[in-house]
Amino acid sequence: VVLILAIGFSTEHFFDLNNLVAIIRAASFTGIMALGMVFVLSGRDVDLSVGGIYNLAGIFTAFLFVKEFPIWFCILGGITVGVLCGLLNIGLSLAFKIPTIIITLGTMSVFRGLGLVLSQARPFYQFEKDNWFFQVVGVSIGKVPTPLIILVVLTLILAVVYGFTVFGPRVRAIGANPEAARFTGINITKNRIFVFMLMGALA
Repeated sequence: VVLILAIGFSTEHFFDLNNLVAIIRAASFTGIMALGMVFVLSGRDVDLSVGGIYNLAGIFTAFLFVKEFPIWFCILGGITVGVLCGLLNIGLSLAFKIPTIIITLGTMSVFRGLGLVLSQARPFYQFEKDNWFFQVVGVSIGKVPTPLIILVVLTLILAVVYGFTVFGPRVRAIGANPEAARFTGINITKNRIFVFMLMGALA
């Protein structure tokens, strides 16, 4: 809050509505990934590769757009790439018994590198934008950016999952005391896999 106020009062147009809407739109994507990080950190894991996953999934989605695949296929393709990246992270951690902070420090660069290879370090722009995806997700409802609405909806859904389903308490139990969680019958491996799949999907 202090930072926003300091920048706002020292910059002439910072508090302009259009500028605030643009900032909120950009921050919404980070917010969506932060929702997944709540589960990751609660389970005593760390994922440093979310930026790389976000980058690779977005580039792969755009790549499919350029190849003129159906919109729904492109969207599912991007989400699938994110889930697979999450599975790779936790799979390597479990296979080699290495903390996820170390694994994801390495895969972060791998995912970003794959994105550069796929895009040949150039932006994708030669695809048709006259479709429902760009008209819904790429615009605002009134002055409210659609990504912010998606963030709010996901926040409500995942808040319920985190606080009022068996999955949330199990993840918190694993993070609080893995050995105690194991003795109570919680499948630690399965729940960690689900957490990283969720993180990848949100990225």
